[in-house]
Amino acid sequence: MRTLGPVALILILLAGTVVVDKRLDHWAPDDPLGKRLLYVPSLPALKLLSLGNHGLMASLLYLWSIQYYSQFQFGEHFLYLSKMLDLVTDLDPLYRDPYQIGGILMGMSAREDGGRMVEDVIALYDKGLENRPDDYQLAHFAAWDAYESLGRKEDGIRYMEHAASIPEAPNRIHRVLGVWKDRNREWSLEDSVRHWEEALLTAENQVDLRAALSHYYDARTRLDRRTLDPALFSYRVATGRCATSWQNLVDAGLVDAVPMDAADREYGIDPDDCTPVAHKKLRID
Repeated sequence: MRTLGPVALILILLAGTVVVDKRLDHWAPDDPLGKRLLYVPSLPALKLLSLGNHGLMASLLYLWSIQYYSQFQFGEHFLYLSKMLDLVTDLDPLYRDPYQIGGILMGMSAREDGGRMVEDVIALYDKGLENRPDDYQLAHFAAWDAYESLGRKEDGIRYMEHAASIPEAPNRIHRVLGVWKDRNREWSLEDSVRHWEEALLTAENQVDLRAALSHYYDARTRLDRRTLDPALFSYRVATGRCATSWQNLVDAGLVDAVPMDAADREYGIDPDDCTPVAHKKLRID
C-alpha cells in the first residue's frame, strides 16, 4: 500500500532534482544537438528510491516525462522517450497510459524521423499486450494506430486478432478484423465466408447484422465465382457463344444446378463479358 511517508520522500527527492537542474542551467554548456541530454536513474535505483511503491514511482516518472517532452520542439522532441517509457512500464507493467499515450507520442516522432522510431512503437505495444493480455481496449487501440497511422498493416491485423480473441471484446472488433483481413487478402475465401457466417450469428444489433450480411454476401459471391467463371468460359469455348441462362450449363453438365447467391436469388449472366452477375439487394426486417 502506498503510504504517506514514502510519497513525501519521493516528492522531496524529485523536488531536489528540480533545484539541482535549475542550478545546473546557470553553467551548462551549449548543447550542439539542441537539447540537453536526459539523465535518469537506472531501474534498480528507481526501485530502491520508491521504497517498494513501484506503481507510485512509475506514475510520477510518467507524469514528469510527459511534462519534460512537452517543452521540446516538434521534430526534435521525444528523444529518449522510448527509454523513459521502458523504465515506467518496467516499474509498473500494468500501467496502461504509458503504452497508449507513449505510442501516440512516439508515433508522431516516427513520422518526423522517417519512420525510424516505428519499431520502438511496435515494441511498446507488444510489451503492453504481453503485460496486459486481457485488455482488448489496449489491443484495439494498438491495432488502429499500427494499421492506420504507422502503416504497419500486418501488425495492426495481429493486434486486432488479439483484441478479437478476448471474450469481452465487442462485436465491432470482429467486424473490423474481417474487413481488414478481406482487404489485405490475409486469409482464404473459405475463411472469410466462415468468419462472416459467424458474425451473422453473433450480431448484437441491426448495424452489426447489416454489415455482416453485406460482407458475407460479397465473400460468398467471390467464392462462387471460382467455379462459375470457369464454367461459363468452358461453355463459351465449346459452343462459340455465351450462355443465355444457367440452365444451358446445367444441361451441358458444367454445373450441378442453377447457382443461387447468398440471398437465395439466381445469379445473372453478363452477355458482354460472359461473367456471373450478383444482384446485391439485401433486406433486413
